[in-house]
Amino acid sequence: MITADYGSTDLKDLEAIKPNKKEKRPPTSSLLVVLLQGVMQVGGFTAIIPTATMYVKAVGGSASTAGWLVGITALGTGLMQPFLGYPLKHYRLKTLMLALCGFNFVGWILYALGDLSGSLATIMVARVITGLAGGPTWLSTYVARSTSTELRSHYMQYVSLSVGLGYGIGPFIGGALYAICSSLDCDGKVFNKYTSPGWLWAVFAVVVAVLLQTFMVEPPVAKKPNALGGAPSPAQTGIPWDRILPILPIVFAVPLNVGSWEVHTAMLAETRFGWSVVATALYLGGLNVVAAPTGLLPVSNYVEDRRGCLLFFGAMIAGTVFFWSYKLNIASRAVVYGVGAVVFLIGAQFAKAQRPRPNLNTPSPRRRPEIHASMSSQGFGWALVSKQPPPIHRSYVMACNAGAYMLGRGTGATVAGYLPPGDAFAIWLVAIDAAAILYILLLWNRLTVPKENNSSESTHVPA
Repeated sequence: MITADYGSTDLKDLEAIKPNKKEKRPPTSSLLVVLLQGVMQVGGFTAIIPTATMYVKAVGGSASTAGWLVGITALGTGLMQPFLGYPLKHYRLKTLMLALCGFNFVGWILYALGDLSGSLATIMVARVITGLAGGPTWLSTYVARSTSTELRSHYMQYVSLSVGLGYGIGPFIGGALYAICSSLDCDGKVFNKYTSPGWLWAVFAVVVAVLLQTFMVEPPVAKKPNALGGAPSPAQTGIPWDRILPILPIVFAVPLNVGSWEVHTAMLAETRFGWSVVATALYLGGLNVVAAPTGLLPVSNYVEDRRGCLLFFGAMIAGTVFFWSYKLNIASRAVVYGVGAVVFLIGAQFAKAQRPRPNLNTPSPRRRPEIHASMSSQGFGWALVSKQPPPIHRSYVMACNAGAYMLGRGTGATVAGYLPPGDAFAIWLVAIDAAAILYILLLWNRLTVPKENNSSESTHVPA
């Protein structure tokens, strides 16, 4: 007979008492629409990268400010994440996601009108607005509320794929818009090759809002654990910040790398390779798309979290070996840099957000091996954070974790604008990753997981 520990507030333990609990999964149409919003949101972050430098110059800014134009969106997202607990508790998720579409619409319209205003502040404010309306919390909350524990990690893979796809297709769409506007001589102040992403993403916001209103099914909100009876055990109370805070620098370091790399790659292709905006967009988007699927490999089934962080920070350093300014022709240099970029991005994927390996000793009435094999679709840093707090506090802690991640991405993109392409950038990345490895080794014994909190619950932000 299966029994839950006395005083346990872990929903997974309590659900195990019900031997024939029906698996809960979201309607396909509802899930697809929610994932579409994720693709469009993330795609907007990278779509402007190929034209960021030229747009900033057009409104009176300097080339180094282009990094701010990219990074300020992620900075806004990062600052917003820890404050999402209240609206998620008090408002319907569908209502919130429709409101996000409204904020995105306003932000992108403002971005499109930046050239008309002639003000750098206009497009900066626009990017802040779209950043405040973004982030990973909304998608993962939908999946957490609409799936049963046994299926949650499986469906979280779709969230990971939508985010990876968005980062990849953003530059493609941005480059295509630039090419179309250039061929049609669209050089007006309102609609041109710099403002066109704003108009297109404003349309996307309206389309996604209509689809959400039509197809999204509001997921039920789970009862609080203490509503099921029993007093919380000591292990289930309080947030162990003394264990969590030392991990957040690792979470911050990975997107610091990636945000820097995105802006640097665009600058390198345009200034050193002499490529067009379209070629730059294809190159940047293509490297992202090639690396993204590797995030689904079940590496965490075989590698412990701390060792995984060391391994993949090492892979990121190995990738930077290809980033130095070797004396090669442009074509060869682009190939060498591209190979290093793929190695670098694969390392970044696994270092950032690996879901914890499943606890095979946890009773589950309908355990499926293929589900457990799929529970490791991202990287190792987030897993360390997710395993520290008890389930009752995990949602808030993971929102703070997402905030640290997005702040890292924004900081990286901003700093990259001030680094000259080539050796200086490679030195910057090596310094970050070497420091991260040293940090992990120094805090090795602190970066451990309390046994009472080591469950296979999703590392993404639950409801």
